[in-house]
Amino acid sequence: MKRVVLHFLLILNIGIMSAQTQNYLPGYVITLEHDTLRGKINFKTDEQNAKVCYFRANDISVH
Repeated sequence: MKRVVLHFLLILNIGIMSAQTQNYLPGYVITLEHDTLRGKINFKTDEQNAKVCYFRANDISVH
């Protein structure tokens, strides 16, 4: 029983740690209309960045 609880807490802890990682750095997005939007981009791993991009302008997060 102790092993089950320990595994559950470990998995829960890993999920919380990865969800809170934010690394917003200055960047920009070029739209299909060739407009440049300047703000901050949340840089994560290459695999995560290939799937979704979190962009923040005026402290509002958008993806």
